[in-house]
Amino acid sequence: MKQEAQRRGVAEPAAEAPLEQRLSFLVHAIHARIGAIGNRHFRAHDLNQYSARILVLLLEHEELRTGELNRPGFQGGWLI
Repeated sequence: MKQEAQRRGVAEPAAEAPLEQRLSFLVHAIHARIGAIGNRHFRAHDLNQYSARILVLLLEHEELRTGELNRPGFQGGWLI
């Protein structure tokens, strides 16, 4: 494997860290925890995290087109 990686001019893959130590897992765990906490508060108003985010965007900008809610260049975009 090492010779193949050198021949192609790419770095040899590092040994994988345990799942709990991977950055992607930690980001996922933080996101899931924040979502769970938020959903607990939103439930009192019959909302979920997506509908709450839409309401916040509409409060900040008063009027938006549907496409602006999910446009990456738009501040507050990337709804999902």
